[in-house]
Amino acid sequence: EYLICSYRAKSKEMLRRACLSVACTARQGAISAFSSKGFCSEAKDEGQSQELSVEELQTQVASLKADLEKAQEEAKASKDKALHALAEVENVRKRSERNVADAKQHGQQKFATAMLEVYDNLERAVDNVPSGAADSDPLLKTFIEGVVLTENVMLNVLQSQGVKKYDAMGEKFDPNLHAALFEVPVTDGESGIVQQVIKKGFSYNERVIRPAQVGVSRKD
Repeated sequence: EYLICSYRAKSKEMLRRACLSVACTARQGAISAFSSKGFCSEAKDEGQSQELSVEELQTQVASLKADLEKAQEEAKASKDKALHALAEVENVRKRSERNVADAKQHGQQKFATAMLEVYDNLERAVDNVPSGAADSDPLLKTFIEGVVLTENVMLNVLQSQGVKKYDAMGEKFDPNLHAALFEVPVTDGESGIVQQVIKKGFSYNERVIRPAQVGVSRKD
C-alpha cells in the first residue's frame, strides 16, 4: 500500500511537470508566433507610416521654401519699385529747386540788365557836364552832386544783389569780357589793348551779363 501511494504521488508529480512543460512550450510558441507575425507586421506598418510622414514633411518644407523664395522676390521687387519711386521724387525735387533757382536768377539778371541802362544814363549825365561848369553855377553843382549820389546808391544796390562793375581801361582785350566797337590807331605800345570805354562791363554772380563796350588799340 505504501508503494502504491508513493507511485501515485510520483505519477502525479511527473504529470504536473509534464503539464507545466507543455504549458511553457505552448506559451513560448505563442509568444514566438506573435513576435514573428503580429508584432513585426505592426512595426513594419508603423515604419511605413513614419516614412510617409517624412515624405509629406519634405513636401511641405519644399512648398514653404518655394513660397518664401516667391515672397522674397516680391519683397525685392517692391523694394526696387520703392527705391525707384523715391529716386524719381528726389530728382523731381532737385529739378524743381533748380528750376526755381534758375527762374529767380534769370528774373534778377533780367532786371539788373534793364537797370544798367539807367546807370549808364546817370553816368553819362555827369560825364557830359563841361569841366568847371559846376564851379560857377551853384544850382548845377547841387544837381550834379545829386546825380552822383543817386548813381552811387544805385551801384551799391546792384552790388548787394550780386551785380559787379569791372573797368576795362588799359586791359588786354578779352572777347569774354569786352565787345570791341572800333579800333584806335597807336604808334607806341602793342595792339589789342583797351584804349577807350564807351560802356562799362557788368557781371552777375561771376557771369558776364554785359561786356564792356570798348575801343581797342591797333599798332600802325
